[in-house]
Amino acid sequence: MGIYAVSTLAGALSFLPGGLGGAEAAMVALLAAGGAAFGVAVLATVICRLVTLWFAVVLGIGAVLVLRRRD
Repeated sequence: MGIYAVSTLAGALSFLPGGLGGAEAAMVALLAAGGAAFGVAVLATVICRLVTLWFAVVLGIGAVLVLRRRD
């Protein structure tokens, strides 16, 4: 949880939407520094970002499409 929190802050400091790039780089670096293999760190980061960022984007797009149909 600490790695996720620190990488989220690093992403916010990058001033990019959703912290794209900065958060991932920080998360991979911190996981690798913590002893995880590089491939495992990358895979964990990709899964984490898919679940936390892109799942919400997909839900938002779905909500917009449903609301457009109602009008």
